Amino acid sequence: MIHRDNYKVAYLLMVHKYPQQVRRLIKRLHFEGSAFWVQVDAKTDISAYRKELGDLPNVFFVSKRYNGDWGWFPFVQANIEGILAIDKSGYNYDHIVILSGQDYLLCKNSQLIDLLSANRNSSFIHYTKITEDANGHLADRVTKYHIKLPGKKKITYPYSSNELTKKIINRLLASTGRYPLPRIIPGNRDLYFGSNWMRLARKAVKYVLRCIEEEPAYLEYFKSTQLAEEHFFHTLLLNADEEQRGHIINTNFTFCHWKRAPELYPVPLGLSDLDHILASGDLLARKFDHTYDVAIMDSLDQKFA
Repeated sequence: MIHRDNYKVAYLLMVHKYPQQVRRLIKRLHFEGSAFWVQVDAKTDISAYRKELGDLPNVFFVSKRYNGDWGWFPFVQANIEGILAIDKSGYNYDHIVILSGQDYLLCKNSQLIDLLSANRNSSFIHYTKITEDANGHLADRVTKYHIKLPGKKKITYPYSSNELTKKIINRLLASTGRYPLPRIIPGNRDLYFGSNWMRLARKAVKYVLRCIEEEPAYLEYFKSTQLAEEHFFHTLLLNADEEQRGHIINTNFTFCHWKRAPELYPVPLGLSDLDHILASGDLLARKFDHTYDVAIMDSLDQKFA
């Protein structure tokens, strides 16, 4: 059954390399109700993207950019800025779908749009509730302070180690009075974890933007956390009532590295993964790298394009 009448989706693409691959992704996702906002990492030359994507319809660039170093809060700020750009544009989206530039379709585009349009009032977000007992290492990302230092180094406070240097750091930071303990998430919210690649319905977007505007303390809290993109939005939305943020379906229908053997986590998807990812039932997958193995993307196009 087709549910696409008047359905519109805004894609927010978080990119930092491979403009040609981003072009390929946009062309696969394009349909009459799609538009694309490209958020280029501030460390990356945007001119290559403007040149590569400039002739494509309904492609816009997010003007405010951030240095999205892995694990640090500016990546969340880059997401927020992209969401704001879409929401302020006047584009009458039903969903904002956040993808990396290294995602790709595992199905016909019509199948993805049929799923989204049939659930246009629902968000698709992969999430898990975090408890100290069951997920202590994940809780530490948010309930401890993570302070970025030059040279890709950091301090975690408080350290639980009895090592002398770390005990001294604990004492010094405690003495400043700038890092009160215990850390309580503003609003005394429960902590949630999940994939930052979300598909947000309009009601969820409006709720997130309203909370960010009305609760600056929430934004400030997460600036000194680790991998905030896997907690920030989830914690905000899952602590709200459905009436406030709309219905949430616990999936983002995306195959990613943690569905493979651990030794393959850093390896891009290749042709040898094709049967495995297609058997997953997911509609999208990441990460693809056309300099590593373009054949898998060619095979997906031959099957589904």
